[in-house]
Amino acid sequence: MIHVIGDSALTVAAPTECQVGRPLVTTTDLGANGILGIGVSPNDCGSACQNAAVSTFYYTNAGTATSVPVSGQITNPVTLFGQDSNGVILEMGQVSDSGSATAQGTLVFGIDTQANNALSGTGATLIRTNGNGDFASIYGGSTLTKTFFDSGSTVLFFPDLTIPVDSASGYYIPTTTVGRTPTLVATSPASVSLGFNIANGATLNASGNYAFNNLGIYMSRQFDFGMPFFYGRHVYYGISGKASTGGGTGPYVAYVSS
Repeated sequence: MIHVIGDSALTVAAPTECQVGRPLVTTTDLGANGILGIGVSPNDCGSACQNAAVSTFYYTNAGTATSVPVSGQITNPVTLFGQDSNGVILEMGQVSDSGSATAQGTLVFGIDTQANNALSGTGATLIRTNGNGDFASIYGGSTLTKTFFDSGSTVLFFPDLTIPVDSASGYYIPTTTVGRTPTLVATSPASVSLGFNIANGATLNASGNYAFNNLGIYMSRQFDFGMPFFYGRHVYYGISGKASTGGGTGPYVAYVSS
């Protein structure tokens, strides 16, 4: 999806449901020229937003939530390409365990449509998702039905009270780095263990670096595999209703070490 900011035609502040953190009203505030959302949905929220006004999605200029037909919703621009329109691959290089000042990656359009975007034959772990990109994982004896790969999150968000948490920031702050292994379900093979490490968030944030493969924050009832998961991997997003040789018909996600 595309996020447009600084629209002079909007004279009413965003509804409170849409306000999280400081306002980003200019490209300088944002620190970038734009945001391209990565996911499996071909549009914002499909029939849910068509059938009812859904909070945090669409509003009138007066700030009132409203329904919008699918044909009028923001469209994932990849679906409109003349070719290579069935998904994307986010390919990120690995970063240091102590963090890196920068990180490099490539966004590849299409899956199994060109020589550089193969899924078939790579041995990647394939996960069927719902229309929002969610699947299930088992962690700490609990099944978390809202589990997802999210390049828009800077950390790993998950619930683990066995790791010390900083009460002010929510960062996990173990005295030494700890390893954890959730089980991902609805995968091919049927289930797979995915190991990761969590280091002391206070120490990492004081390092002056920006890219981390082991930074986590406590969050209940869901598992958000943020950017730390992506480093050193190729992560595939198969768009709902679109097919590829290696993934079949989306929605699905997949990953393989780079």
